[in-house]
Amino acid sequence: MTQAEPKAAALGSIEISVGFETHPDGAASLRVDGDGSVRVETARAGERASFEGKIDPESARKLIENAAELQQAAKPGKAKGLPDEARYTITVTQANGSSRSLEAWESDLEASPLGRQLLIDLRLTAARVSDQKAVL
Repeated sequence: MTQAEPKAAALGSIEISVGFETHPDGAASLRVDGDGSVRVETARAGERASFEGKIDPESARKLIENAAELQQAAKPGKAKGLPDEARYTITVTQANGSSRSLEAWESDLEASPLGRQLLIDLRLTAARVSDQKAVL
């Protein structure tokens, strides 16, 4: 076990979800644990798929820390999104089981440099683990 693994594992996990199974684009979720374990799930029109993979624990730690930082810095966004705009739920769960969630419209996340980068990193992780089959 590397030095980064205990620290990352102590951070718990991040989960991001978007969409609805009944929407034409469906729903997708991504979970990254502090040890680097990744699970991606998709659901669309009654069809479900799941993918599992691994990223390095340092990358997992960075994702979890950035999501926690985004949650602390988040300001209330707009009440309604643009037509067909995606609404994300980002949940950070600490190793002790406590969790905190943030719901935000895609444009609100994109307006913040930290939110924009976190979305990019999470989308790339989901695409990599699902062999380009899951889109956040």
